Amino acid sequence: MALVIAASLLLACAAPGSGGSSSAGPQTSGPKTLRMAMHTSNEPVGSLAGWGSSTTVSSNDMNFVFHAGLTTTQPSEQTVPWIARKIPSLSDGDWKLLPDGGMEITWKLRPDVKWHDGAPLTSKDFALGLEIRLDPALAISQTGVEQVSGVSTPDDETLVVSYKAPYVYANISQPGQIRAVPTHLMEEPYRRGMGEGFLNLPYWHLEFVGLGPYRLGEWILGSQMEALASDDYFLGRPKIDRLVMRYIGDVNVMYLALNAGEIDIVPMGAFQADFFARIKQEYEGAGKGTALAVFAGTRNYKFQLRYPELPWASDVRIRRALTHMLDRQTLSDNLVAGQGGLADTVVSPTNPVFPILKEIGLPTYPYDPAQAQRLMAEAGWQKGADGVYRSASGQTMPLTVAARDTAAGVLEVQAIANLYAREGINATSTTTGKGGAGTLRNEEEATNRGIFGLPLRESHASFVIFKSNQIAAAPRWLGGNNGAYSNPDYDRQYDASLLAFDVSERNRLRASALRLLAEDAVAIDLFYHMAMQTVVFRSGVRGPGLTSTEQLAAAWNIHTWEMD
Repeated sequence: MALVIAASLLLACAAPGSGGSSSAGPQTSGPKTLRMAMHTSNEPVGSLAGWGSSTTVSSNDMNFVFHAGLTTTQPSEQTVPWIARKIPSLSDGDWKLLPDGGMEITWKLRPDVKWHDGAPLTSKDFALGLEIRLDPALAISQTGVEQVSGVSTPDDETLVVSYKAPYVYANISQPGQIRAVPTHLMEEPYRRGMGEGFLNLPYWHLEFVGLGPYRLGEWILGSQMEALASDDYFLGRPKIDRLVMRYIGDVNVMYLALNAGEIDIVPMGAFQADFFARIKQEYEGAGKGTALAVFAGTRNYKFQLRYPELPWASDVRIRRALTHMLDRQTLSDNLVAGQGGLADTVVSPTNPVFPILKEIGLPTYPYDPAQAQRLMAEAGWQKGADGVYRSASGQTMPLTVAARDTAAGVLEVQAIANLYAREGINATSTTTGKGGAGTLRNEEEATNRGIFGLPLRESHASFVIFKSNQIAAAPRWLGGNNGAYSNPDYDRQYDASLLAFDVSERNRLRASALRLLAEDAVAIDLFYHMAMQTVVFRSGVRGPGLTSTEQLAAAWNIHTWEMD
């Protein structure tokens, strides 16, 4: 706890604009190289840009190493300016609610920001980035900017973004949201109308030019990536001269390298809870370094509702019964060493939405085989003398338990399937993504015929995946709503929460929407989970630590890091 508190205080004092060292102590002479290890699955695929929300926490770090956004968020959850001179607000007039129901927000940019090739940043770069993101021909996720109706650039330091309707998060813009794209490099090829081929140009990967504290050096695909300190970074040249990010596919190999002193830091995206417990004991316990974890969400299994013939798709009683059948405490003890605690909803007890949820009546489904049996009987399923549930026609209930193809995912789905089999369900386990990422994996996940598990972030923006307009569909199977849940009341309350400028009203709407998810039993939250949100670094490396649950990027302040 002392380490966690100390790290929080350290980071709170290291705002992006501070430019000050976060520590003192003896320093090495000459160039400094920080050796980082990342899991192979987190190497950027196709694009270093990472449009929209990153798919993994480790890939989110790349946004903060090579690029920069209008704002960033501190571990205290306070949003602070980054490229923007200030945070727009209603009180100072740079955030306006318009008589026609729309909204306009004005960003004033710092005048000293340069691209890695030396060209000055202008508001037109943000305008181009927004135009690209909203281009339907490119099929980039529009979550967070779907209400944008236009953009203008009165001068090089002013960006005005218009919205069709109020959006309470409009004054928060990390690198993956309103993203700048260099007009001097990319406007001409974009205007040529290349379609999807535009995102395959070398700029997006091996020739990437960004705004962040580091510029891209040598990138050996499948092996390692080099980042070199940018002398012209607008918050001051980073204190560490060079980063080498090694991609390692086996966390055991990664830990051996860390323990042997061959690696200085393993940021988020590698170690999960079972391995983390070992690291706390062996590595941190031996005084070799520090291990921190961020609990930000749950391990969430969504029911597949796409196919009406599936028993649970049209009968909420069966979904509730299946949730009551699951001994989540046993799962937590065996899979994550009991860390994090059981969850009845994605928001944690420290979230201001949680007490409102309890007040309005959060439906819960604790382990209760007897209640499960009563609900199943009401739905027409009886447990026979052999302990197996059967329908009136004698059919068993086949349930596929699926997750992504990782070592932890395999163990998890097998454990869940075994527990269901013990309760009388004909359950089997499988994993998706063996053929790689992209459309194929999206289709596998959206067409599974049981329950499918992924980490669900506590961030309110994550809850958009339960909206009807996010239901994944052919040919790309994008959207995130793989369970095909559709409830107009949920859609209305979620959308209303994005328009509520009063925080108490916004939290009430959030709570009401989450209560609907629990009432409809559309997903099972196993336990509060650190997922791969762990950071481990050796003694002598100073600066890394806790991070915002909204941002989940260990590298958010990487230009202030120091090392012996």
